[in-house]
Amino acid sequence: MKILKWMIAVILCILFAPGCATFKSDMKGIPEGPQSKNFGAEKVDVLFVFSHLRQTRGLDAIPKLENEHERIRGFDDFFKDAYREFSNIRHYATFTEYASDVNDPKRRARKDSLTACHDFVIRMTFMRTHSFSKTFLATLASTVSLTVLPMPRTKSYSATAEVFDRSGRLVMTCG
Repeated sequence: MKILKWMIAVILCILFAPGCATFKSDMKGIPEGPQSKNFGAEKVDVLFVFSHLRQTRGLDAIPKLENEHERIRGFDDFFKDAYREFSNIRHYATFTEYASDVNDPKRRARKDSLTACHDFVIRMTFMRTHSFSKTFLATLASTVSLTVLPMPRTKSYSATAEVFDRSGRLVMTCG
């Protein structure tokens, strides 16, 4: 009887343990050298426009905009920490683009009005990608092995930034 309970416990642990073995890889593209702030710069008003995209390579031909509940968790905390790096912002506003904005004229009008009343617009795009075939094969192998064999399921993240002036002219790109 004890052996049966032990076997059931082991089987349940195996069935409910997929994805438990995770490994963290190093970040690529981190700026090197000393970072300096320009404290003497003129104070400006800035609008940050955020776009969170996802793409499954091998399945999606076009990146898809995330909805509010799908964007990167904790993004507001990331922005709050990153905002401290700017020394010349007098006032700022943020606007996050969602896939549903195409059918929402009020949100589009709000974005246009915010764009018109700021000195600069910084459009930041965050892309999350993964491979459909690798994810499918890893899931299949993990399921067949009853999750005993850990299989890699990698996601890649990238960020780009474009800075526009009041007239809509591209000033700088990063990423």
